[in-house]
Amino acid sequence: MLVPFVPIVLALVIALIARHFQPAQAEVSEKMVGMKAPDFSLRDAHQEAGDEPVTLSILTDKSPVLIVFFMGYSCPKCIGHLGALGDMVDDFAQAGVQIIAISPWTVTNTRDSIQTYGDFPFPLLSDLDGKVARAYGLVDSDGQPLHGVFLVDKERRIQFAAKTDHPYTDIGDLLKRAQNLQLRK
Repeated sequence: MLVPFVPIVLALVIALIARHFQPAQAEVSEKMVGMKAPDFSLRDAHQEAGDEPVTLSILTDKSPVLIVFFMGYSCPKCIGHLGALGDMVDDFAQAGVQIIAISPWTVTNTRDSIQTYGDFPFPLLSDLDGKVARAYGLVDSDGQPLHGVFLVDKERRIQFAAKTDHPYTDIGDLLKRAQNLQLRK
């Protein structure tokens, strides 16, 4: 008598499981748009120990910046996201936007991973204590780090902000926003 309901129950279970594994939509943070981006100075895995750290305010003196927060090389989705951005780095440069990526990994861990898994054509910065991520609101209610992207203009104002528990994958949208910044000059 219950046999006719087995396919329905099975379909519901599969739908619930699939929903669990789908990434949540990115939370676009409109309240951050227009705010002054918190400044920071972080070490780049591409630099030597005595080199000056990468500083946001110095970068924005030259051009707008796309800041990408990621979880490190242990996150396959992050690495795929950074690879896609790396493939389009010339398009972003043509739009006048620099890309930087920030993770909670040490410079040494990132360098080791570059040697093993490959590199990206933009700075890979170390936010070991998570201070910069917290300044950008990228910690969930349990204190766990979140992914995020921030497009910051030359006045260091945030023009776009998104945070989520997975990488922001709409790179086409980010490029359009970068190109729009160029048009507003």
